[in-house]
Amino acid sequence: YLLGSVHLLPEAAHPLPAALEAAYRAADTVIFESDLAALEAPELQRTLLVAARGRGLRSELPAPLYARVGIRATQLGMTASVCDPYTAWFCAMTLELAAFREQGFDAARGIDQHFFERALADDKDLAWLEAPTAHLQVFTRMGEALGAEYLRATLDDEQNPDEQPAALFAAWQRGDDRFVEKLVTRTRQESPQLYTLLLADRNRAWLPQLEAELKKSEPRLIIVGAAHLYGPDGLLAALRARGFAIRSAAPALSR
Repeated sequence: YLLGSVHLLPEAAHPLPAALEAAYRAADTVIFESDLAALEAPELQRTLLVAARGRGLRSELPAPLYARVGIRATQLGMTASVCDPYTAWFCAMTLELAAFREQGFDAARGIDQHFFERALADDKDLAWLEAPTAHLQVFTRMGEALGAEYLRATLDDEQNPDEQPAALFAAWQRGDDRFVEKLVTRTRQESPQLYTLLLADRNRAWLPQLEAELKKSEPRLIIVGAAHLYGPDGLLAALRARGFAIRSAAPALSR
């Protein structure tokens, strides 16, 4: 089972659809993008915060973009200068997370965290597609120019109704792969470097392990962000090219 995840969900998303629960129960092994427990460990969190301390956001950004950050932070109930000590990529993550939380979405209720905690409690085998350090380096190795582009794209997305948490959640609930693919295509066209870093490069790096896991006889549930599945560089296209037959279970997700 290959599950396109929503990393943050509202309380209303639970209990999860029966099809997901059935896939989890059937799986001997559950595979995630990375080790969620390690990512939350104090040592890695300190590493992240050290990397997030740049030369100051005002110094990194052009004045109009810096002004947009202050306006958006204020709208989210934070001080306009909340991002000043940090790099642009960390500011983008901070604002995006705050926007989701404001609308009742939380990582603690997300698909990944839900099944990670379940798998630990049920003593299932766990694996991941990238080491925690590699997962963090996707962000920490962004240069200033790409970090600014990531921040600009994050602010732009907040003006797009299709990028709002409720719209993303509704699309996921109805199994609307075309909706998700449209968002992936837009990222590819408007921010090709970000698309390559966040999606395409990681998909290619994951593919050998993913292919090996899918060839094993024991049932396994593989959980990745839904955006990793679609588009010409998506995992579905890559797996089809390698001879895998893929059947969508999307209709079974509806309640």
